[in-house]
Amino acid sequence: MSKRVPLPVGWKEKPKPIGSVPKQPSCTQEKISGRADGDQRFLCLERKSAKSAKKFSIQSLPKVWCTEYSPRILWGRRDGFCFKDVLLFTVIDTRGRLRGDAHFAVQTELTMKATEHGPATVREHLDMKRLDASGEAKAATVQFTSTCKGCTKTTGYIWKGYSKLPTGKLKQKNMKRTVDVAKGKRKTVSWGWRTRIKIPKAKNKPISYSQGGKDTKVRCDNEVGKNFGCVNAGYIPTLGLDVAKWKAGALFIARAQQENQHHWGMEKYKKPLTRLANEGKAEANREVICPKKWKRDPRVEDPSCDEFPFARTYQSGGDKVASGEECEQRTTVHIVEGDGSEFLEVPPVDKDGNILEKGNPNALCVRATTPKTENKGVGSALGGFTKKARLLNKDKYWVYVYISK
Repeated sequence: MSKRVPLPVGWKEKPKPIGSVPKQPSCTQEKISGRADGDQRFLCLERKSAKSAKKFSIQSLPKVWCTEYSPRILWGRRDGFCFKDVLLFTVIDTRGRLRGDAHFAVQTELTMKATEHGPATVREHLDMKRLDASGEAKAATVQFTSTCKGCTKTTGYIWKGYSKLPTGKLKQKNMKRTVDVAKGKRKTVSWGWRTRIKIPKAKNKPISYSQGGKDTKVRCDNEVGKNFGCVNAGYIPTLGLDVAKWKAGALFIARAQQENQHHWGMEKYKKPLTRLANEGKAEANREVICPKKWKRDPRVEDPSCDEFPFARTYQSGGDKVASGEECEQRTTVHIVEGDGSEFLEVPPVDKDGNILEKGNPNALCVRATTPKTENKGVGSALGGFTKKARLLNKDKYWVYVYISK
């Protein structure tokens, strides 16, 4: 039997862009509006290019979890949101002459952690800094507001009204919001942020820049682990399984994903797994695929019945086949090469346990004999991941198998 597809080395879950980049009116549009209103001054707010903004923000602002990622994008991960931007504020008169400008760097970091006792809590951090200013833009005052639709209580409100922000001074603020959730229930809230800038001489409204809204829904619950917590429900989390740690238990899943046309749980193929929260149904799935009477491969040390997709998913073969005999069959082996080197594999086998070069890529499930400790290890990893990601019934997730060394 030849070696199969090599595994990726190393893995780290990364945040993903959330929603679209907000569009700002061009200075030309603002100029036309300013003349029509008869204003002596009009204001323009432009977002710097991604390259320029990254240079400005990294040099000027404290490190947050999205520091290494591109600015001008609202980033999301399961436990929060983060964005940073650099804004060019311009003051122009009705003749089109520049009266002053200023650069402002702004970033917000929102994080969520579970608590044993309610209510659910979300923490928010703001950094804002004026990087430079000239002419009439030196008189600019700023306001930053953060709103949460559905939150119960807020402590440490960022600021009220408009404030002067001298060049080079960093304005920071931390907030804590709470969301009351009844025991065993859930609640959805949403976030939004807005930066406003104005000067005394401008008669038109303050210029503003917004982020968030419909793309920043947060789900809080008391259904997972009997504690209270919130997650970015729009972010699909990933269960990472290291073959160096879970050996055949993880490698079996990798082979099932790679060699079966259904590619269960693989983000590459956009085939997420979906959590099944009904324990009775999950047990029924296990009994169909891995009945106690099934004979494990005796050649495997401390043999156990392993299955994929997991019994606690809607993709489980438990309600798609009459028995585990219809699944593709695999077992754990240690292959010794001609040069004496040895490697672990979980190849397909026939009904007599003979190793096959190729299994059944159309099977609706895969069953294998793997060592019990490695099988249970993957199960424990799945349980811990379910609690951390606060997976509720029908929540989607990915499975990524890799090797750390």
